[in-house]
Amino acid sequence: LDDQLLEALVNLPGSSNPLYLKTVLSELRLFGAFTNLAEKIRSDFGETPVSAFNAVLARLENDPAYSATDPKQAIPLLFGLLSHAQQGLSVEELSEIFAQVLGVGREDAAETVHLYLRQVRPFLAHREGRYDFFFDSFNIAALARYEGEQPLQRSKKDWHRLLADYFTGQPLHRVEG
Repeated sequence: LDDQLLEALVNLPGSSNPLYLKTVLSELRLFGAFTNLAEKIRSDFGETPVSAFNAVLARLENDPAYSATDPKQAIPLLFGLLSHAQQGLSVEELSEIFAQVLGVGREDAAETVHLYLRQVRPFLAHREGRYDFFFDSFNIAALARYEGEQPLQRSKKDWHRLLADYFTGQPLHRVEG
């Protein structure tokens, strides 16, 4: 960033929060049109980490599809599931739910899940093979964006039903062989 853009970034209301700055800078690295960068800095990220994460989710939804699944379907499903799972979800679990809900093959589903998890890796926790939100602000943004009655949203009950339906069909113990 040149001095003028750096000054605009530092003067944002949320810039006193390191997580806000980390999120905004992470997104700015991906933005290609330098001539529109000043406007993007001023208008896209709001004033809090939650609003900055909301901008991340909006960008992911509107990015060109680099997978077999439309991002307008994949992003709400992925982050809606993560925001409603108590202890995170594995790529395998996410992929199987994707395959069931979106009617895609497991390989395509796994590729899509990996693609989007990779893009937000600095903001996710990965413990014992499960992904979850590392920052509450990211979780809050996902809940606000994907839980409700608007397009791209499901009710809290519907999110829990998706998870319950998946886990009800799983064996109580897995035998590794």
